Amino acid sequence: MIGIRRAGSAGLAAGLLFLLGGIQAALATPSAPALLWPVDGDPAVAPSADLAWQPVAGALEYYIRVYDWTGKPVMVGRTPAAAAAAALRAGGPYYWHVWARDASGWSASSGLRRFAVVLCPFTARGWRFVKHVVVDPKSPWTDTGVDLGSSNLGLFAWGRTQPTTPPHQAYPSGFGPDGAEFPAGPNRPLAPLPSAPFMGLLVRIGDRGEPFFLGRSRNLSSELGAGRLFLGVNDDACEDNQGTLYVDIYRQP
Repeated sequence: MIGIRRAGSAGLAAGLLFLLGGIQAALATPSAPALLWPVDGDPAVAPSADLAWQPVAGALEYYIRVYDWTGKPVMVGRTPAAAAAAALRAGGPYYWHVWARDASGWSASSGLRRFAVVLCPFTARGWRFVKHVVVDPKSPWTDTGVDLGSSNLGLFAWGRTQPTTPPHQAYPSGFGPDGAEFPAGPNRPLAPLPSAPFMGLLVRIGDRGEPFFLGRSRNLSSELGAGRLFLGVNDDACEDNQGTLYVDIYRQP
C-alpha cells in the first residue's frame, strides 16, 4: 500500500506540474518589441518616415501608434512586418511605440521613443525622386542601381549603424550617416577612406572608383563622371556591423 500511495503522490504532483505549466503557457505573452530606428531623438525623413523594430519570435502581427507632440495619434495600425512607413509632416517631436501579438496574446509596450521629421533638401528644391536605397553595413558596398550621368544627383541619408555586435559600450547609440567625430585612420588604417569619419557613409562611382565621403547629404555633380553609384560605411571589418542606413536619391531636372 505504501508503494501505491507513493506512486499516487508522484502522479498527482506530476499532474499538478503539468496543469501549472499549461496555465503558465496560456498566460505567457510575447516579449515587448525592441525599437531599432530611428534611434531616440534621431531625425527621420518626410514624407515617409521608416520605423523599424527587432522581430519578436512567434509574432503574428504588430500594433503601432505614433503621436504628435500634443499626444494626438497621427498613425495607428497593424502590420505583420517588423517595420512601418509613417507619412508625416516635417516637424516634431513625434512619439511612437509598438506591441507584438502571438498565439497567446499581446506583449507589453516597447516603450516610447521620440523623433523629428526633416524635409529632404532636394525635395524642397523640386528635384525628382529616383530611388530609395537600403544600405546594409555588413556589406562593404551596396549597389544602388542608379547611374550618375548627364544630370546631377542628390543623395540624402539617415538611419543608424553600430560597428560591433553586440553594441560597443563606447558607442551605445551607434552612428548616423555622418559617422563618428573622429577619423577612421588612426585605429582603422585599412578603412576605405582613412581620412573620413569612422563609420561614415561613403559613395564611389563605379565598382573600382575611389571612395569619397557622403555623410547625410551631398550633391553629386555630373562633372564627377559617369557610372554606377555604390554606397558603404567607412569600416575595414564589416561582418560584425549592425543597423541600417537609408538613402534617397534625387535627380536634378
